[in-house]
Amino acid sequence: MSDRALMKDEEEKAVRRSSWAALGLAALSAIVSGLCGGPLAWDGAYYLFKILDEGRPFAVGYRSTTAPLHWAVLAARRLTQDLAALRVVFGLAYALLPLLCLALCWLVVRRRKPQLFLWAVLAIGPGMLAGRLAYPSEALTALDWCWPIVLLVLVRRVDRIVPAVLVAIFAALIFNLHPMAAPLMVMWAGLIGLRAWRTRERSVWTWVLGAGLVVAAGARMALVSTAYEKGALTLGTVKHFTRLSLWGWAGVGLGCTLLAGLLLVVGRKLPRWLPHALALAGAIAFLLWASDPTRWAQALAFRAPALFCVAPFAIFAAYETLWGEGRTGWRRGGFLILVAAGAALALSVQTLAWKRLTVRFSETIEASPSLCMDASEIGWLRGLPLDHWSSAALSVVLQERKPRRLVLTVQKCSEAVAGEQLRLVDWELRSRQGGWFDLREVGRADKAP
Repeated sequence: MSDRALMKDEEEKAVRRSSWAALGLAALSAIVSGLCGGPLAWDGAYYLFKILDEGRPFAVGYRSTTAPLHWAVLAARRLTQDLAALRVVFGLAYALLPLLCLALCWLVVRRRKPQLFLWAVLAIGPGMLAGRLAYPSEALTALDWCWPIVLLVLVRRVDRIVPAVLVAIFAALIFNLHPMAAPLMVMWAGLIGLRAWRTRERSVWTWVLGAGLVVAAGARMALVSTAYEKGALTLGTVKHFTRLSLWGWAGVGLGCTLLAGLLLVVGRKLPRWLPHALALAGAIAFLLWASDPTRWAQALAFRAPALFCVAPFAIFAAYETLWGEGRTGWRRGGFLILVAAGAALALSVQTLAWKRLTVRFSETIEASPSLCMDASEIGWLRGLPLDHWSSAALSVVLQERKPRRLVLTVQKCSEAVAGEQLRLVDWELRSRQGGWFDLREVGRADKAP
């Protein structure tokens, strides 16, 4: 074996070791996040409330792909009525989903091109960190699930039965998940065509699959019918949400990570330490961001610009696979661990900060002399992630099946206490009667005799 071949073999072994370490770090941070209730942030509390209260998977419109996660919660509901245990099941179900996507990415590339695993780690790790705590967001879930297919179409011929079936399955999964599926399927089709053109491994079935993805993307966009979904696709909304979610340290961290990835691909003549230094700077920026909840109070808005933040990593993976083979292997192992460790630490810090907020929220509810509170009366909520419409549902799921106290965000306590219907969210009323949660007497002590 030549010296060059020996070096390549050693580097491949180092990449494999680093990849397993990255998966371990991702698993650790996912478990911390799930146990601390990270997925309850923002919409998550409302999701859990609806799943338990109605006894069925909750879906916004026809976004039914995440139903298996809800089945786990419903199965646990049959075994226990302990809300603390059910919160953990819900949290782990959502927190482990990005880890599953990473594991699938590793299975795709581990034998053929294990060095490409780095791009999935960069995208699902620091690339999505600015919105990661919004686990139930279907837009961000779709971006996670796109990565196994991004790597699959780069390393395998899709005119073979198994790859083609896998592409079709994942396309069906994200089709029912979010309108984000449309640009993702177009991206898959573009990568399929690019690889076929570059490698000359072309067949009729390659073009049929690519065309089918484009048609499916068009069909998915045709299903966008609500004013909410249409408004989320406008340029003005994307710009506004980008400012909300990426202004400050989060934008610095993402920018450093993107630049580090770019240098790995095209910066062959630059100092070897430069990508590592940029990745370290990005990790520090994300830690500063994660440690202060006021800096990520609007992180849910990241779902709008997320595609534009993650797509560059797919471009880098495609360039390396099709044009830059052999240029970056010597830099991969240590860089991979650095990126994974930085993302895992930042996510854990953020989740622990969220846990402290929910504990304080619970203590505030319990210490209040009133059994019903308007969220606007809790001054310390302002400027924090809890300053959100879902805090009403969160106040319920943080207690017991028969809660005594309530925090309302869209309905006045005077109306709620006197009436027979509760408005936990702006678009629906919940009768005090029926449902898994017993809300018949919540706040009733405040009712005038």
